[in-house]
Amino acid sequence: MSRSSHKAITGNTKRRIKYSVIEAPELFDKSWETPDINWYPGHMLKAKKELAKQLKRVDVVLEMRDARIPVSSVNHDFEEMLQQKKRILLFNKSGLADQEITKKWIAIFNKADIPFLFIDALNQCR
Repeated sequence: MSRSSHKAITGNTKRRIKYSVIEAPELFDKSWETPDINWYPGHMLKAKKELAKQLKRVDVVLEMRDARIPVSSVNHDFEEMLQQKKRILLFNKSGLADQEITKKWIAIFNKADIPFLFIDALNQCR
């Protein structure tokens, strides 16, 4: 059975692009016939709705992030929900983070007047 005779079970299929016409890296992942699938799991949607309900009773949010990647570890789904809440940022795994870079982040958060704390939950050191 040839590849062109396969049909996707769900969603629309992406058009097949021949390798000879790929000139831009952003087109490379479009070279396969793949169905468009919604990857947002139902349990995450349920948790998001539950969090939104609970936030009505909360004055301050303790937001846990990874000290090794302080900006990349932001959960963007929660940013909109937490806009109006006071937050304290907790950066865990600080013992594994580069200390020189951590010092730079400390200066940035101090200058921006953002409440934060770098911690190492397993080793209980600050």
